[in-house]
Amino acid sequence: MERWRSRLPLLISILVVCVTVFSLTTYKAPTFAVPEDAAAASSPAAKPKLMEKASVSEAVKKAATPKGSKSVGKVSESGNYTDGVYYGSATGFKSTIKVKVVIKDGKIASIDVVSHGDDAAYFNRAKALLGRIVLKQTTNVDTVSGATYSSTGLIKAVRNALAKAEKKDKKSQNKKKTKKKKTEPAAGKAGQFPYPDGTYEGTAEGFCSDITVAVTLKNKTITSITVVSQDEDEEFFSRALAVLKSIVKAQSTKVDVVSGATYSSNGLINATINALKVAKAKADQQKAATQPSGTADPTKPSGTTDPTGTTDPSDPTGTDPTESSDPTDPSGSDPAEPTSETDPTEPAEPTEPTYPYADGTYSIDVRVYADEDEDFDDYDMTVEITISEGKISGVTVASSNSSPSDKAYIKRAQNGMKSKLVGRDSASGVDTVSGATCTSEAILDACRQALSQAKQ
Repeated sequence: MERWRSRLPLLISILVVCVTVFSLTTYKAPTFAVPEDAAAASSPAAKPKLMEKASVSEAVKKAATPKGSKSVGKVSESGNYTDGVYYGSATGFKSTIKVKVVIKDGKIASIDVVSHGDDAAYFNRAKALLGRIVLKQTTNVDTVSGATYSSTGLIKAVRNALAKAEKKDKKSQNKKKTKKKKTEPAAGKAGQFPYPDGTYEGTAEGFCSDITVAVTLKNKTITSITVVSQDEDEEFFSRALAVLKSIVKAQSTKVDVVSGATYSSNGLINATINALKVAKAKADQQKAATQPSGTADPTKPSGTTDPTGTTDPSDPTGTDPTESSDPTDPSGSDPAEPTSETDPTEPAEPTEPTYPYADGTYSIDVRVYADEDEDFDDYDMTVEITISEGKISGVTVASSNSSPSDKAYIKRAQNGMKSKLVGRDSASGVDTVSGATCTSEAILDACRQALSQAKQ
């Protein structure tokens, strides 16, 4: 008995250890947050096969204890891109993710997120992979653990943008190299423009507004070109300004546009051409003013005619003095004969003009649908169509729920369609605006609806 008493403390210690080990092996820690991977896994619609094999709690446990990040299926990338700004989109965890990729010197210079609707906590973690894409110059990077779906959406959106920037074949590569050489034109010869010295203005259509420039000529040479007015997207227009330096350097308007700012570049070039046309018109006007108006023979008196003619030199009027007219009828007509069958004492009754459409401003809600390229998400737009004296007199986009990157396209479509529609009584046969086709089609639809409502 004394022996067992001496061993009792040891037996109690062994029992405590056994109970502790049993408690630890059966304990389950509470879960306070579920990563987006687990949330997606718990959705029957999103992962039906996973739900057949594992319960929600098992999915949560697996996601809460990640074994490392995974990579999206790798793709073959040429890494040969055309400089410019490109947009791409793809589906993230619960929204469409849209990104902007800037290519400079054929490389990925930067990637920015334009819009998304995923949970901020997970999306901000997923954005870390964008830096890795720029650093490695490839989208074959691992996703961020715990934010797999947002990561996958970002990678696919970048790939969508890069597909638009990728050079297709060697022929297009050679063509691009040739253009790159032309963007740095050799210095042109002075004295190419035989017009009077001065400053001349010209206007042309840009991407979303008219562009006006002032061209200064001295000694038949373009000395400077300055922008007078414009309402373009600042990011693209600031790049397009390089064409003005090219024109001055080459002393020619036959220069290449700036890649990624084509419409603004063409607007600046065409505005310069129109300014030079004004200078040419002034030169033609001065030339015409210096030429004599006639070639009369100075040996002949101004009041006589050829003696061989039939005109009597003593009669400067050229009429026969023996022929007389009735002095009582200075107009040469019979005063007794009425000149009109209308009774002059009865005023004409005014007629009220009638128009097929009632005057007014009609507010129309339309939807802009993305094209096959899916460069943007569908959005709603309110267009105001003004009708005056039976014809369209105004076209204004009053509001829209588009993303900020679409504002420039809306402005271009509005200005272009306004110039095409104002003064017309129908939308038939009107073409859309190049570079803003989808928005233009929506404005045309609004115009048709407005005319239908205004029809009397």
